Amino acid sequence: MPVGTVEINDQMLDLVVVQLSKGFVAGVKLAAPVVAILVLANLITGLIGRTLPQANLFVMGLNLNVFALFIALFLSIGSASWLFRVELIEAVQKLGQL
Repeated sequence: MPVGTVEINDQMLDLVVVQLSKGFVAGVKLAAPVVAILVLANLITGLIGRTLPQANLFVMGLNLNVFALFIALFLSIGSASWLFRVELIEAVQKLGQL
């Protein structure tokens, strides 16, 4: 193949579309637990704010959100390597089939 010429066939285009969609789904799977825990922490902070209006919620809520974020990241980091390992193995196998 001469320099500067590219041949794109339907299989390559289908592979790109499938891998991009799988990458997006993997990102959502990875981010979902973290987002859910942070939403739950904000709901708890809101309930505490309603029941204890004299409490300084800015200081307490920020610490609660940071603590919840660290716990969520700690729990989801291990699953990230497993999730992306599976995706990478499938991608390499499909590239080998081209």
